Amino acid sequence: MTKLTIPPRTRIVHALAGGEPTKEQTISKCIRLYMERYYPEIRFRFDALGLAHTKAQAGQFAAINPWRAWPDFWMFWPNADGKTGLCLELKVAGTALRMKQGGTKYRILRHEKKRKAEWFEDPNDKRVKLTPKGADGKFMKPVFDTKIRKAGDWADAHLEEQAEMLAYLRTVGYVAEFAVGLEEALTIIENYINA
Repeated sequence: MTKLTIPPRTRIVHALAGGEPTKEQTISKCIRLYMERYYPEIRFRFDALGLAHTKAQAGQFAAINPWRAWPDFWMFWPNADGKTGLCLELKVAGTALRMKQGGTKYRILRHEKKRKAEWFEDPNDKRVKLTPKGADGKFMKPVFDTKIRKAGDWADAHLEEQAEMLAYLRTVGYVAEFAVGLEEALTIIENYINA
């Protein structure tokens, strides 16, 4: 591996010069540039299932991928601790992974009969509007549930599903973690490589 003279923390600070990205896709691009600059010999990839696809593409991906919730970032590089590789589920900075207090986090805020749409509340206080899809007017299925979650539980069903996949990957030899924000992602990458 290339011997780097710049300490990891300094490299991370330089990568964050523009601030924390506000989109997962931007975090992915920043990680790509970071890896290509400092670790060109390490092979890595990003999972494309989290990107926006046409209905046909989504169907094709679903047909060949029996498991959901694969992590966004994969690095194929064994480390000194004997781990197979690194997997990261990327989230933007400030994303709440766990419930801070109990209660139903997702609930319908209002119905719009004219447009046949509903507004839902999500764990980060953003609104997600579900609109009809296709000629039949059926709604997109939300990736969250309406069960009551206690303080400390995963914030929604999708995060819970992702956490289960990360736990599985840990059992088969990967380091698999959530990374909330670019800084945390790069710190985990550096800790893994330099273990």
